[in-house]
Amino acid sequence: ALAAAADFFYGQLHHSAAGQIARRYVEQRGLPARVVQEQRIGYAPNQWDGLLNHLRKAGIDQRVGIETGLLVASSSDRIYDRFRQRLMFPITDDRGRVVAFGGRSLDGAEPKYLNSPETVLYHKGRMLYNLVRAREACRQVRQVVLVEGYLDLLAFHACGFYRVAATLGTALTAQQVRLLTRVADEVVLLYDGDEAGQRAMFRAAPLFLEEGLAVTCPRLPAGMDPDDFLKDQGLAGFEELLKQREDLGKVAMDDVLSGWDGTTAGKVSVIERLQPLFDAVRQPVVRAEYLQVVGERLGLAESVVQSQLQHKRRAPSDRTMAQAPPGSMTSDGPHPQAIEENILRVVVRYPCLISKLKESGAVEHFREGRLRAVAQALTELDPDREPSSAGLCDRLADSELQSIVARLMMQEAPYGDLEAACLYFGDRLATLKQRQVRQSRKDLLQSIGQAERDGDRQKLQNLLQQFQESCQAPGIPQPNESS
Repeated sequence: ALAAAADFFYGQLHHSAAGQIARRYVEQRGLPARVVQEQRIGYAPNQWDGLLNHLRKAGIDQRVGIETGLLVASSSDRIYDRFRQRLMFPITDDRGRVVAFGGRSLDGAEPKYLNSPETVLYHKGRMLYNLVRAREACRQVRQVVLVEGYLDLLAFHACGFYRVAATLGTALTAQQVRLLTRVADEVVLLYDGDEAGQRAMFRAAPLFLEEGLAVTCPRLPAGMDPDDFLKDQGLAGFEELLKQREDLGKVAMDDVLSGWDGTTAGKVSVIERLQPLFDAVRQPVVRAEYLQVVGERLGLAESVVQSQLQHKRRAPSDRTMAQAPPGSMTSDGPHPQAIEENILRVVVRYPCLISKLKESGAVEHFREGRLRAVAQALTELDPDREPSSAGLCDRLADSELQSIVARLMMQEAPYGDLEAACLYFGDRLATLKQRQVRQSRKDLLQSIGQAERDGDRQKLQNLLQQFQESCQAPGIPQPNESS
C-alpha cells in the first residue's frame, strides 16, 4: 500500500492538472527536477477519496490503508484520505522501503506539516529522514549535518551536498542519536536561527554527550533557516559557516552562564541549571573542559563546581522524562513532572475530564514545557466534539504532542474505572495546587528577605500580608508541615 501510495502521489505531481499548484510550489522553492525525482516527492490532491480509490483499483484492502496510516476511519466508519492538498515526502527505512509520509500544506491548512501516525513499520522517534543517502555520503568524511525539516534537507541536495539527515517533526530522541553514531563521528547540528531553534538545539546537547558523539553547531543569522541561508549564500557560504562551528555543549553552557546575575545565589542557580548537561557527560576530558569553563566564568575553583554538582541530587532531564518506561510514574515521584504526567495520563484515558482540567486552571502551573503544551492543546479542543480516547491523537495538530499522548495512553494506570479515575484525578490536582502554593510561599519569603535588606517598610508590610493570607488558604499545608 505504501509503495502504491508513493507512485500515486508522484504521478499526481507530474501528470495531473490538479498537481499544478504543487509544481508551482516546487519551482518557487527552487527544487530542481533531479531532487524531486531522487526523493520521489509527490502531491496529495485535495480530495477525500483520491488515494482511497487508487488503492481500491490496485486491489489493496482499505484496512491495510488504515493500518499503514494512509487512510482514516471516522467514528461513523467513513473511510477517507489522511493527506489532502499537500506536497508529499516519502519516508524510507534503512533498506530504502517507503514506510511513511510527511505532507506539507499547500493551502494554508493546519498543521503546516502532517506526518503519518506511528505504525508497525514506522516509529518517528527511531528514524531519520534521508539517513540511507547520508550514510553513503559519510563514507569518505564521517561528519553529518542534522537539520529539522524536509525542505532544509532538500535545499542541501539541490546544492549537491548529501551528508545531511533530518528529524521527523519531533524533538530529537536518544534512539535517533544512536543511529547517527553508526554513520558519523561528528554531528553538525544546524537548526533554525530563531529562539525556538536555538532552544531545541540546546535541549539536544545531553543526548549527544551521553553517547560520546562529538556535536558542533554553526550559528545561522537570526531569523534564518538552513534553506534561506543556502539560497542566499550557497554551498560555499555554508562551508565558510562550517569553519566557525563550536562545541554544542560549550554553547549551551554559555547560554546558561550569560544569565548569571553576579550573586552567590545566582552561582548556585546556574550550576543547578547545568546539572543535566554534566550528568550526561561520559568522557572525562570533556567533563574537565566543561568544569574549567564554568569555574572561570563564575570565579570558582573547578573542585567547588564539581562539589556543587555532586551535592545536588540528579534531576531527570526532558529526555529522561520523555522516555520513562510505562508504569514507572504511577506515583508522584521521583520528580515533580510526575504530578503533571499523572494528571494527563488520566485525561487521555478519560477525555470527559478535559473540561475539568480546563476549569481547574491547573495548566498554567505545569512546569514541564511539553506536558504544559499537551495540556493546553487538550483544553483548546472543541468542547462540543468530545473525542474518544482512541481518537484523541488525531485531534491534535502537533506531531510531537501526538507522540506524548500516545505514550501516556500505553502506560499502566493506577486505577480501575471512571469513578476511581475521577478520585485519582482530583487528588493529583490538589497535589499540584499544594506544590504551587509552596513555591509561591518560597518566592514570597525571598522577596520579604530582600525588602528587609532594602529597608522598604511599605513593601515589606504588603509582602507579609500576602504571606499570611497564603498560610490561611484552606486545604493547603502550613509552612511547617511536611511536603
